[in-house]
Amino acid sequence: MAKCHLYLATLGFDVKDIVKFMTSPAVSFIEDLSNENIFIGHKSKIENVIEFIKAYNTIYTSNESDEEKAKNLSNLYLKNGNRNLIGIFRERLNKEFNEDFYKDTLDFEKVLRGANEFSFLGRLLGIN
Repeated sequence: MAKCHLYLATLGFDVKDIVKFMTSPAVSFIEDLSNENIFIGHKSKIENVIEFIKAYNTIYTSNESDEEKAKNLSNLYLKNGNRNLIGIFRERLNKEFNEDFYKDTLDFEKVLRGANEFSFLGRLLGIN
């Protein structure tokens, strides 16, 4: 996550805006879900969490019945998460998810991609 802060600062974003974005509910959710949990042996890659949120949005915005959505969401959680985390993150995501959350997720995906390229360039040039 530090490389995202550095990347945004290098692009000229104000520190307050960087902090506001990096502590948004979407980015915090991504960071929390991708952090390793040594007690239950869970770790997800950031990219996998972003893909999970995209799949969640597809189900969330579908025209299916509530029953069908609930079934698809349950399958999504079981496919992508450790059973011990399902309840915690299901409740949190159901409460926090909205259009801004999804937009911030897509924006963070772009920032992460740029930060990864920026980091790669630094390694290539021997800067970091």
